[in-house]
Amino acid sequence: MQENLGHNQSEENENNNIPNSHSEITGEVNGEGVDNENIEASIVSTSPEATDSSMEVVNPVSDTEELASKEVVAEEHHEELPAEAEHHEEEEHAAIDLSTLTFDELVERFEGLALHDKLSEVRAEINQLKATIHQKIEEDKLAQKQTFHEENEADVPFTFVPNAIQNRFFEALNNLTYRDTKEREEKDKEYLQNQKLKEELLNELRIIVSSEENQNSFQKLRDLQAKWKETGPVPAANAKDINQSYKALVDKFYDQVKIHKELMEMDFKRNLEFKTSLCEKAEELLLEESVRKAIDLLNHMHDQWKSTGPVPREHRVAVWERFKAASDKIYDKRRSHFNQLSDVKKQNYALKLELVEKVKAIDYSTAKTHNDWAKLSESVLAVQAEWKKIGFAPKTLNEEVWAVFKSACDDFFNTKNNFYKQIRQDQNHNLNVKNDLCVQAEALMHSEDWKKTSEAFIQLQKAWKDSGAVPKKHSDKLWNRFRAACDTFFNRKNEFFSGKDQNQAENLQKKLELIASIEAFEISEDPKSDIERLKEFQRQWLEIGFIPIKEKEAVYKRYKEAIDSRFDALKLNAAEKTKLNYQSKIHNIKQSKDGANALRKEQGSLMNRINGLKNDILLWQNNMEFLSASKNADILKKEIEKKISAAQEELKMLNDKMKLLRTTE
Repeated sequence: MQENLGHNQSEENENNNIPNSHSEITGEVNGEGVDNENIEASIVSTSPEATDSSMEVVNPVSDTEELASKEVVAEEHHEELPAEAEHHEEEEHAAIDLSTLTFDELVERFEGLALHDKLSEVRAEINQLKATIHQKIEEDKLAQKQTFHEENEADVPFTFVPNAIQNRFFEALNNLTYRDTKEREEKDKEYLQNQKLKEELLNELRIIVSSEENQNSFQKLRDLQAKWKETGPVPAANAKDINQSYKALVDKFYDQVKIHKELMEMDFKRNLEFKTSLCEKAEELLLEESVRKAIDLLNHMHDQWKSTGPVPREHRVAVWERFKAASDKIYDKRRSHFNQLSDVKKQNYALKLELVEKVKAIDYSTAKTHNDWAKLSESVLAVQAEWKKIGFAPKTLNEEVWAVFKSACDDFFNTKNNFYKQIRQDQNHNLNVKNDLCVQAEALMHSEDWKKTSEAFIQLQKAWKDSGAVPKKHSDKLWNRFRAACDTFFNRKNEFFSGKDQNQAENLQKKLELIASIEAFEISEDPKSDIERLKEFQRQWLEIGFIPIKEKEAVYKRYKEAIDSRFDALKLNAAEKTKLNYQSKIHNIKQSKDGANALRKEQGSLMNRINGLKNDILLWQNNMEFLSASKNADILKKEIEKKISAAQEELKMLNDKMKLLRTTE
C-alpha cells in the first residue's frame, strides 16, 4: 500500500487458520508398503482390534493335537479409532495477552522463544508475537510515511528505514526461519535413513521366513520386531508399502512356524500391560491445560497402540473401550476449545463489517484541496488502525470481508492519487512549456537580427508570465536559465549598438578568405591530420568578429557547406561525427576570448539538461506506480515507457558529452 492497506499491505496473517492435523494421530504405521509378489498374507481379520495388526505377534500351538483340540488362531485385530484420529489436528492458537508489553519487550520475548529447544511447544506464541510485531512495525511505517509526506513534496519517494530494535526482530525472524529449514532437512534425512534401516530389516525378515524353522526363529523375530519399533518414521510416499511388506512377512512367519502357546500368552500379557499403561497416560492427559500438547501426546500414544501386538481375547474389548473413552474426552475438549474460538471469530466478523461501512460512508466527492484530502485520509487511516486491532473472522468469510474492506480503501486512495496526479500533470505540463521557452531563448540569444529577435524575446517573456506554476524544485533553476538567455541577448545588443565592433567589413573579407581556403583544402590519406586541419578552420572562423548583417546569412551558409563537405569526405559514422563536432566545439570554446567561463557555461548547460532528464525519468516512473490495472492505464503506461526510453537515450548522449568536456578540462 502506498498510503493505505489497499496498495502495499496484504493481510498476511488474516488467513492463518488452524490447520487440520487429525492425521497426526494415525502416524505412519498405516502407510508402509508391501512386496506381494512372493508373500501371501493368510491371517483373517475377525476381531474389533484392527489397529494392532501391523505389529502383532500371534503364536500358533506347537503340535497337531493342540491345533485340533484348541481354538488358537492367529488373528488380526482392528479397533475403531475415533473420527478425530483420521485427520490432522488443527493448530491451536495460544491465547496470550501481549497488550501490556512494550515493543522492546515483545521483540525480546520473540528472540527468547526463537531460541527455544522445542519450537513446537511455543509455536503458537511465536506466531502471535510475530503477527503483533509485524502490525506494530507497519503502524510505525505508516506514521513515518505520514510525517514524511507532511514535510516533503508529494512526489518525493518515501523509504522506510527500520530502527535498531526492529532490525533485531528481523534478524531473529531470519534465524528462526533458518532453524525451521534445518530441522526439516534433518528430519528428511532421518526419514530416509529410517527407510534404509527398515528395508534392511525386511531383507532379514525374508531370510527368517524362508529359512527352516528352529528353536531360535522366534527369538530372531522378536529381536527384529524390537529393532523395527525402535526405528522412526519413513517418508510418507513409501510408508504404506514398507509397512504392508512387514506385516505380510510377519503373518507368513506365523503361518509357517509353530510356537508354544505359553510364549503366545506371555506376549499377549506384555501387550496388555503396555496398553493398560497407555490408557492410564491418556486419562492423565485430561488434566493437561494445553489442548495442542494433549493432542500431540495422544497422537503418539495412538501410534504406540497400533504398533503393539494383540492382548488376550477376554480383555481386548475392555482395554480398547477404555483407551477410546479417554481419547474421546480429549477430542471433546478440543472441539469445545475451537467452538469458543469460532464464537470470537463471528464477533470479529461483525466488527469488520461495521468498519467496511465506516469507510464506505466517508464522502470525498467534494474534496478539492490538499487540506481536504489530508483530513479525509486521517479518517480512513484511523479505521484501518481499528481493523488491525480486530482478530480473525471465520475462515470462509475472512477473505471475503477483507476484499470488500480493501476495495473500499482502494477506491478512496485511488481517487486521492488521481487528484494529486492531475496537479502533478499540470505542473509537469508547465515545466515542459517553460523548458521549451528556455530552449527557444537559448537558441535566439546569439542572434544578430536585433529587431526581429528583440520582438521574439518580448513574446517569450509574455509566454513565460502566462504559463502556470512548475514543481518547486525546478522553479528557480528554470527562471535563472531563462533570464540568463534574455540577458545574454540584450547585453550583446547593447554592445553592438554602442560601437564595440567597428571592423565588420574587414571581418567579412577575412571570412571570405577563410572560406576560400576551406574550399581549396583537399582530403589526404591521413584522416587524423585532416581532422586537425578542419578544426583549425573552425577555430579561425570563431575568432573572426562580426560582419555586416545583410551578408551574414549567405556567408555562413557558404562556410557551413564548405566545412561540412570536407567532414563528409572523411566518411565518419554518425557517432564519430557527433563526437568530433563536439570536440571541435569544445576546442573552439577554449580558444575563444573568455574560454574558461564559456566552458563552465557549457558544463552547466549539460548538467541542467542531464538533471532535467533524470527528474523527468523519475517522475514518469513514479507516475506509473499510481496507475491501476485497466486497459486505458496499460496504454498510458506504454506511452510513458516510450518517453522514458527516449529520455534514457538522450541522457546517455549527454553523459558522453560531459565525459568529453571533463577530459578536455
